[in-house]
Amino acid sequence: MKVVVVEKDGSLAIRQANKPRYNEYQALVKTSACGMCGTDVKLIHRTFKGMSTDGYPIVLGHEGVGTVVEVGSKVTTFKVGDRVMLPAYLTDLENNPGLYSGWGGLAEYTLVCDPAAPNAPDNAFAQTVLTDDID
Repeated sequence: MKVVVVEKDGSLAIRQANKPRYNEYQALVKTSACGMCGTDVKLIHRTFKGMSTDGYPIVLGHEGVGTVVEVGSKVTTFKVGDRVMLPAYLTDLENNPGLYSGWGGLAEYTLVCDPAAPNAPDNAFAQTVLTDDID
């Protein structure tokens, strides 16, 4: 899959990466669209608070939407076909060595995590199924 990356020197690139692997409490999302926000600009300029260049290259994209295409066996909040907002590319150095997450909505595939999962990460509570009246 293709991902938009900020390299260690602040340059932008499109790279090939492996699809994210999901666990029993996550769902795989095919990205439909992703906007840019101030966070992305700060990541490009490498001025985001607390981010060292050791955490680069990163997959950009903070405001994504997409469609759930696969679900883990214990997911209760999402189902295949759901349109969701704020899916993320999560750092998985075994699957994609040296490639980190800057939320990562600018990837062909991303993940959502079931907020009902034990120890669900904070971002799971922002990931939302869109209603049919939102195009």
